[in-house]
Amino acid sequence: MRDAVLFAPDGLGTPLLFGQWRRKAPQAPIQSYAVLLNRDLTASAYFRALWTRAFPTRRPMPVDPIAQPDGKGTDRFWDVFS
Repeated sequence: MRDAVLFAPDGLGTPLLFGQWRRKAPQAPIQSYAVLLNRDLTASAYFRALWTRAFPTRRPMPVDPIAQPDGKGTDRFWDVFS
């Protein structure tokens, strides 16, 4: 799963990310049209806020990059998402 592309080049999520999100039983849905990544591959303000609402008992989204240039999640992303 760590080799899967979760983020599109435009910063949006991929269908695989949305499927994984739904499987984790979030308390808030993710919007397919929302930008999740900043240009520096860190989580957007929207994604950080959504993460806190959707998964209040999990660790916060990392402030360092959560995606690699090819759209795969970083180890730091997987640490909180898994």
